[in-house]
Amino acid sequence: MRRSLLLLLLLLLLLLLSLAACAAPYDYPKETAAISAGVDALSSGFDAGYDGLAADRAAMLRLAMIAEQKSFNLTDACDKAAGKDEAEAPCLMELQGVKPPMTTGVEKDHAKVTEALAKLKAYANALAAITNAADRAAFDAAVHDLSGAVGGMTGVFDSVAPGASGVLSKLVDLVGWVVGNTLDQQRYDVLVASVAKVKPHFRAAIGPLGAGLRTLQTARRGALMQQILFLGTWLETRHGDAETRVAVIAAQAAFAALNTVRAADPLAAASDLADAHDALAEALADPKPDAGKLLAKVAAFTSKARALDKAFSAGATKTGG
Repeated sequence: MRRSLLLLLLLLLLLLLSLAACAAPYDYPKETAAISAGVDALSSGFDAGYDGLAADRAAMLRLAMIAEQKSFNLTDACDKAAGKDEAEAPCLMELQGVKPPMTTGVEKDHAKVTEALAKLKAYANALAAITNAADRAAFDAAVHDLSGAVGGMTGVFDSVAPGASGVLSKLVDLVGWVVGNTLDQQRYDVLVASVAKVKPHFRAAIGPLGAGLRTLQTARRGALMQQILFLGTWLETRHGDAETRVAVIAAQAAFAALNTVRAADPLAAASDLADAHDALAEALADPKPDAGKLLAKVAAFTSKARALDKAFSAGATKTGG
């Protein structure tokens, strides 16, 4: 009799555990992974676009050296070690006797935008790691990373809500280390808490990133247009076969790169990221979430992020030879 009772209790316990597993809330692993990949694409596009701007300037310098038959010097910043103040003035080449190009806003703000993107990546990557943690060890590590990532966004969130990041970091720690819940439930609880607390500040924090990406796009378009106009004038005054070949090849490359760079929409990509984050927060807060709305918002963002990465990765113009 006693054995039968113990067996019955064991079966009931297994049944309850099974029901609890079935009732575990959905923690959106695919959606958070897609948002994380989109943020990675934004960061990759910014890095590639900045490198492309430097290469475009170098290509323009080479064209001018060929056309004007002049040598070049390095700007004063090249003699200084990278630091807080010196980083605002990039190391550039300039033609002898020619006024150097002005330092653009994107070059002055490069370090700030890079840092903000790195913090955003850490946050998005940590959310994805939380929802995709397969075991307790992975979950504990992801909670630690998420706590650090949210706390690391001090400069981003505190600019619009002073003190917000410190509160967020403590809250993530508190929720993440609760003992007694199933792993599925803990993943969900951490996701709900972190996304809900970040949501009020997220859109305002993302705005400057979109503006920074737009400034980079404008700078590259300007550099490429400068090359195209220079080459147009060159073709009007040069008639040698070798010189014509160099100018035509360079003009074609600059025009192709210009059209590729123009295809991106940085402000829309940043806005869609905020929309996707809002949709995730709404889905987590709603007992009956609109899965279709969240999927559409995430898809819109990731599509624009990939397009931006592709556009900003457009190769620098080549001057032939």
